[in-house]
Amino acid sequence: MAAALVMAWIILVEHKNRDDRPFKFDSIGALSLFIWIASLLLLLSFSSKWDFTSVPSIILGSITILFFVVFLIVERRSPDPIVDIRLFKKRVFASATLTCIVTTVGSSSAVFLVPFFLMEGFGYSGTKVGLYMVLMSMPSVILSPISGRLSDKMGSRLLATIGVIVSCSGLLCFTQLGIEATTFSICATMLLAGSGFAIFHPPNNSSLMGAVSKDMLGVASAIGTAARNIGTSIAIAISGALYSNYQPNYILRFQQDRIEFNIAKKMAAISSFNDTLTITLIIGSFAILISFFRGSTKGINES
Repeated sequence: MAAALVMAWIILVEHKNRDDRPFKFDSIGALSLFIWIASLLLLLSFSSKWDFTSVPSIILGSITILFFVVFLIVERRSPDPIVDIRLFKKRVFASATLTCIVTTVGSSSAVFLVPFFLMEGFGYSGTKVGLYMVLMSMPSVILSPISGRLSDKMGSRLLATIGVIVSCSGLLCFTQLGIEATTFSICATMLLAGSGFAIFHPPNNSSLMGAVSKDMLGVASAIGTAARNIGTSIAIAISGALYSNYQPNYILRFQQDRIEFNIAKKMAAISSFNDTLTITLIIGSFAILISFFRGSTKGINES
């Protein structure tokens, strides 16, 4: 990692812009971006423990809003911005980026919580859970290349939207898995969710890259990667906070119903998993509308 940073710094120092102006790293933009994302994730992580009217929540919320505004102002004025804000004036590019973030919130929440669901809810070993997790990535081997080829022929909007719908269907099935769930139902649900992710990403990436000129492909690729990372971070913060808040409450409720502790703990893990994914499903469902109304990408690479 250190070697990569050194090489990147050397390249950036020697790099010149199209007007032969030496590249100047946007340190203020990078710092404001870091503070904005860090404060947002902290706020989401502790939202289940803090009241939104509490002093820590108000402070973090204010910092989040302040540095988001600072980041936008700095990037608009910087000659070499970390994120070129002008790209988001393009409807297709902005929609593809936002769809990526929102969809990743749902998919990453499932990936993050399924191990807890299987280990705490069903008592599976780590090895067995690992084998189950492979099922979510298996569809990408087959469906991603097919989805990519189809998006080149029919455009990305419809195909990406179908991918979001399939992934949301997988999340919906996850919320219906109870303590009597069979091996078949768990495997089928994981394959369904994985299929949605595999169908969605190739056409969405194509839409993202196709919305910019050739000299901005590197920037668009970086923004796409950042969008997925931001979505994953938000997913872990939200789902982790919700799951850890739901679980003790469910254990207490089940024990009040005179259910044995070990059974109550398993039931609480499953109920917490279902409730948490219901929230992320609601969030992820907005990606269907965003993706569908992104606009046509047919012929956009020629522009």
